[in-house]
Amino acid sequence: MIRAHVSAERVIGLNKIQTLFRKLLWTDLTTLVLCMLLYAGQFHFWHDAFSFLGTSVTPDHRPNTLSMLLFMAGLVMSSGFVWQMSAVFRTLPCVPNARLKSRLLQMTGIGFILMMFPCNINNGIHSTGSALVFGTLWLMTVLMLQEMKKSLRNRYLLFQFFLQGTVLPYAITYITGAASKQIFQKIAVAGLTMVMSKALRLSRMLFMPSDSAVAYSAS
Repeated sequence: MIRAHVSAERVIGLNKIQTLFRKLLWTDLTTLVLCMLLYAGQFHFWHDAFSFLGTSVTPDHRPNTLSMLLFMAGLVMSSGFVWQMSAVFRTLPCVPNARLKSRLLQMTGIGFILMMFPCNINNGIHSTGSALVFGTLWLMTVLMLQEMKKSLRNRYLLFQFFLQGTVLPYAITYITGAASKQIFQKIAVAGLTMVMSKALRLSRMLFMPSDSAVAYSAS
């Protein structure tokens, strides 16, 4: 009965993590779209950083209050979702590196809060938050892919190609200050989101107890 209870908790926990991640994605996507619509200036998708949507004023000094407040609200909600994911991982010791994943998600949550500082007021704090969010989610994705390397086989290299092939060019252009860095930002966000989403889904399938195992545990 104890083993059956543990298996049931694992199923609930893994499903909850998947649900929370979907909520995180929809929250971030909805926030960005609404902020672009409410932005007081003209937002150039490929040439402006997403961070501009959360500034207190636009580059031409127009008040950007509505977009800024919505941007902050989205960050607070995002932080809440990843902290909940962190708490769930702490209840799943049977999942590889559960404690490390919990810590990484806690750092992600802190990063979302730091990003609330508008980049036009304190870009240092805002940039630190952005780096925390992007860096910890990237590390977590790399960790999950490594855990599933044997089961993924050839797909492991494919996922690594999409992940590193989109994130590393952005990191390089950001550090060097290249004019194309904002273009690579959007590509990197899309690449990280897609690979992490797929990795979480495959990880859930891999570590989900089988029906036969649950039945045996209950007997």
